[in-house]
Amino acid sequence: MGDEMKMTLREICEAENVSRRAVQGYEKMGLVTATGKTDRGYLLYNEKAGKRIRKIKLYQDFGFSLKEIKEIIDAPGEVLKPVLQIRLEKLKEERDKKDDLVRKINELIESC
Repeated sequence: MGDEMKMTLREICEAENVSRRAVQGYEKMGLVTATGKTDRGYLLYNEKAGKRIRKIKLYQDFGFSLKEIKEIIDAPGEVLKPVLQIRLEKLKEERDKKDDLVRKINELIESC
């Protein structure tokens, strides 16, 4: 386990395409924790932390707040599945509304 890959905050931010502030916010919420420090005091993160950051970002893309993510990120499938199904329905409704707006704007453009 000693040769496990470790990245500094800057490296993990670059690798996961996330801001330093975002990772610090995840830490503040208790969603991610550094796995060590360098001899210079820089925080280190392992691959597990990187995967967790990717998962947090995905859930944010789905529209979940950090508070909601904290509640579901470690939840078992039987808890997570219905939450995701509800979010899926909400995203479908939003898509349908946007599709309707696209149709209406196209009609307006054609009538100009």
